[in-house]
Order: sequence, then structure tokens, then C-alpha cells
Amino acid sequence: MTNYVSYKVVKQTDVKKRVRVINYFISVALHCQKLCNFATLTAILSGLYSSPVYRLKKTWNEVSNESKEILQKLDHLMDSKKNFLNYRMCLKAI
Repeated sequence: MTNYVSYKVVKQTDVKKRVRVINYFISVALHCQKLCNFATLTAILSGLYSSPVYRLKKTWNEVSNESKEILQKLDHLMDSKKNFLNYRMCLKAI
């Protein structure tokens, strides 16, 4: 899944199409969180933060602030600091 996400983003030659694909995967990741599908959520985040995708500065500049905030919140949830404390707390609350 990680490779699929990065491939679909990098495959697009137009910046606007890349932005749409990134926004799409952010919305899919948000739905994965709501469905408690944390494995796919982590895979999507890994694909979006992979080197080929993360280096697309012009593309990331065009992504809306709302989508970036959602991505940051999801990244914070799956943060590996303190042995995935936020993720474990989320699982405990479910």
C-alpha cells in the first residue's frame, strides 16, 4: 500500500493532479482512522511521507492548509515517540 500511494502521486505529471491525489489519500487515511483501520492508515502516511513524494515542494505548497492539518493530526496519532503512546491511548479508548 505504501508503494502504491507513492506511485500514484509521483505518476501524475501535472501539479494539480498530484494535489488531487494527495488530497484523496489524506481523505482515505481519515476514513481509515474513523474505521479503526490503523494498518492502512500507517501505510498511507508512509507513502505520503516517502522521499519521492515528500520532495515535491511545489506540489505540497498547493495542498490546502486544511488537508495539511488533517495529515499532521493523523501523523501525530501514529507518532512513534514514547512507544506509540498516542496510538496506544487511542486503542485503549476504543
